[in-house]
Amino acid sequence: MVIVDAPSNYVMKGDTFRAKIIPINTRCWQDQITLGKTSPVVKSYWENGILNIASVANKSGFVSLSGTINLKSPTIDTSLDFSTTYVVANPIVSAYSTALIMDMANPVEISIAGIAPPFTIKSDDVTIEGSGVKYKLTPHKPGPLKVNVSSADGSISYGSIDFMVYEKK
Repeated sequence: MVIVDAPSNYVMKGDTFRAKIIPINTRCWQDQITLGKTSPVVKSYWENGILNIASVANKSGFVSLSGTINLKSPTIDTSLDFSTTYVVANPIVSAYSTALIMDMANPVEISIAGIAPPFTIKSDDVTIEGSGVKYKLTPHKPGPLKVNVSSADGSISYGSIDFMVYEKK
């Protein structure tokens, strides 16, 4: 029997799902227990007879994690399956102001609920300066403007913010 103990079954996209896999009544020493194939792939380490696993949450929705623990000793040669499900939520991206003036450096604060900077912001037809949560956006044409927000290395998209650009009068 295997118990899956997770501090939370709800994680933000880009964060890491963590759980402890606890084999019960195995009568094996820690060095006689190995982690078999898992889906999705996890990083793992043993501590005090408990297998600690971590899996990066890179897609939103319900994620099923399953795997096998292999037990081998002079008296036991078996495998125990485990599985759990967790939810990956998209972060909420927000901006302090969404109205911009064309050809002017507009101060804007961009934040992502549950995620600390740094992150990357990109868009066409706008010059972007700044870092952390404070930016200056200088749009070059009037109308709607979509700014995409992603992780610092660009590997995880957190979403986008819609701005409206107005001509200076």
